[in-house]
Amino acid sequence: MSAYLNFALKRLAKRKSNYMILLFCMGIVSVLFVMNLRSQNTLSETLTSQIAIFEEDNEKITKVMETLDPASEEYQLYQDHTNNNDLNVIEYQKAIDLFEAQEWTKFYAQYGKLLDEQIEIMNNTLQTSQQEGEYDTILAGMNKQKQYIEYLAENHLEYENQDFPIFGFTFTTSLVQFFLPILMIATCIYVITQLYTFDDDKNISISNLFPINQFKLLVLKLALGIMISLGIVFVLVAFSFLLSSIVTMNTGLNYPVITERLNDILQVIPVQTLFMQWGALIVLFVIHMNIFTYLISRFVREEVSLLLSLLCFIIGLAYLPNFIGLLQPIAQFLPTTYLHFIDILNEALANKWNNMSLSFNTGTIALTIWSVLEFGCLLFLQKKDSSLNRSMAAFKKCYTKK
Repeated sequence: MSAYLNFALKRLAKRKSNYMILLFCMGIVSVLFVMNLRSQNTLSETLTSQIAIFEEDNEKITKVMETLDPASEEYQLYQDHTNNNDLNVIEYQKAIDLFEAQEWTKFYAQYGKLLDEQIEIMNNTLQTSQQEGEYDTILAGMNKQKQYIEYLAENHLEYENQDFPIFGFTFTTSLVQFFLPILMIATCIYVITQLYTFDDDKNISISNLFPINQFKLLVLKLALGIMISLGIVFVLVAFSFLLSSIVTMNTGLNYPVITERLNDILQVIPVQTLFMQWGALIVLFVIHMNIFTYLISRFVREEVSLLLSLLCFIIGLAYLPNFIGLLQPIAQFLPTTYLHFIDILNEALANKWNNMSLSFNTGTIALTIWSVLEFGCLLFLQKKDSSLNRSMAAFKKCYTKK
């Protein structure tokens, strides 16, 4: 058994492309981290642009006021409007100064006050506007930002852009939501297709050269494939976490993930809880992926063909419900759905596909059931092959005697 294990590991280690694709993934992670770092001043830039709007508005009003009688009521209304704009400029500039000085407690209080004013204006606008859908979306974003700011203030946390996180856990979780699933799984598929196809290199069953029971060989190859896959996942996740934590000196352990349910209720999920849940989903998904790959390799024995087939099945099918609405109501039964690790846990996918059955619990059940069924199919095929081999051996023995 150890001889076959050493042979398999040496065979995989000789492929330079395995290391290159892993380094490529790390490079992408590094680029994304740098981009997120550059986006941390987005809020300050938004506040600055708002000041420019107030000042531009004042310039236009001043030109109009030059044509009016200073004693008129209309002139006084315009004057009040410009005075209000001047006060807003002072308040927004104060928020910008606090942001740049990183006086977070004072900044949260000042910015929270500005958000309250914006939300009040938006609510008043909604009562008179015909474009409810557009303004509803803006209002929902403001409420989400307000809850996020309140959480940071209550827990005395440093500000972090929700859309472009940079701290350890939050940055890594963000990558797992948007980029790492495809990168990780594609890399895993690329490596394990080699493991499950070189057994029939040049039409010679290499495993027959080693004195291993076929069931033990099956379990050994699956265990090796799962360990290699989890190793790839661990390397990419650990690299993301260490890179962001070391550079920012903040693990982001106490930061929140705010989700929005179908009933418009905002919910705060601690990032450490989310981290543990998507870690469990990844392990289950990797187990399913390896068993499924081994099963398909029984029918598609050529490496490139197997790789392309798996990319279509596992990654392609995961995104297919976005284009075929009929799949969305039954998406919870498809194991590939749970490639969307974070979107499952924060209910974003449930809202998008209008399928509230998508959850962590359904994911663990579905992936476990599929893994058991696929492993059962592997055992059946192996037993069938063993029976066929015994029949062929008996036939050859009988033919030789004749």
